[in-house]
Amino acid sequence: MSITQRQLATELGVSQMAVSFALNDKPGVNAETRQRILDAATAAGYRPNAAARATRSGSTRNVELILGLHEGVSRIPTGLLEGVEQALTLHDLHLSLSRLPDEKLVEDGFLPRVVREVAADGLLINYTHFFPTELLALIRRHRIPAVWLNAPVEEGCVRPDDHAAGRMAAEHLLELGHRDPALFFVSAPEHHSGEHRRLGFEEAVAAAGGTPRVTVEASRPYREIRRDLATDERLAYTQRWLARADRPTAVVGYSHAESTMLLIAAARLGLRVPEDLSIVSIADEITPFLGTPLTTVVLPWAAIGRTAVELLCQHFKRRPKRPSASAIQIRPELELGATTGPPGSAAPPA
Repeated sequence: MSITQRQLATELGVSQMAVSFALNDKPGVNAETRQRILDAATAAGYRPNAAARATRSGSTRNVELILGLHEGVSRIPTGLLEGVEQALTLHDLHLSLSRLPDEKLVEDGFLPRVVREVAADGLLINYTHFFPTELLALIRRHRIPAVWLNAPVEEGCVRPDDHAAGRMAAEHLLELGHRDPALFFVSAPEHHSGEHRRLGFEEAVAAAGGTPRVTVEASRPYREIRRDLATDERLAYTQRWLARADRPTAVVGYSHAESTMLLIAAARLGLRVPEDLSIVSIADEITPFLGTPLTTVVLPWAAIGRTAVELLCQHFKRRPKRPSASAIQIRPELELGATTGPPGSAAPPA
């Protein structure tokens, strides 16, 4: 059992107030006594009583990250977690994590109980799609400080500007001289980013006088397509599309998965990248694949994580009745790799 402040005070022959001041780095105790108290506390293995501190301050200094149980609905990019951690450290906050089933999330009173039992001041909700719609109303009704991450929610949400991502990818290819670039989906995306990227892409191509080409190759939902290495159906769909006589000179991959499939399929078909086919990826970071760094519209996950924590801290200070009326969208950045260039003169495969 950890030694208490009272025991430390008795052992050192000082007041409990002096011990408290020294341990909490407050004025009111001279430097020599402060150091003596700190040395004794370290030697005795003193640990602050978090529960007592929370009772006194009304704050646990803890934020709970809420995840769903279904596959793919709570992906945590590394940059997002890094950004959250950076901002939490700046505010002397800590992070804990809960994975919760839908049926529990929508029980009236469950989330307030979670906040109490995990001793959290507020929630970061990383439940990006397919979440129960009743959850929004519950959070609002109980006035739980919460910020959504990359969800199709307007109030109290921070996400990438996916419309800008689609537009930036198209504009880069248009500037290189490609007249009718394509946007490629292996299958219809279930996340809102697919629609937003498509709209940005189409607007950019149409504004340049081109004809937007959007391809969704598979009719089945993405989660139903086999993705193991031995029988990756994504590659078969991608190669079939690139083998067509009317393939474009440039293509934007909806995500890193599409872009890597495009690179592999191009290699199998004998297409040179970027001479025969330019490829732009929209992904978490620029990465080399098959020895080739993909030109990438990089999603700003670290900035999203930091912004989400800052927004949550505003809730702590104001406790507003309603969160901000529109989502905060963070603009991505284009990073050039080796997969884009002016259109070549090679003929499409027969």
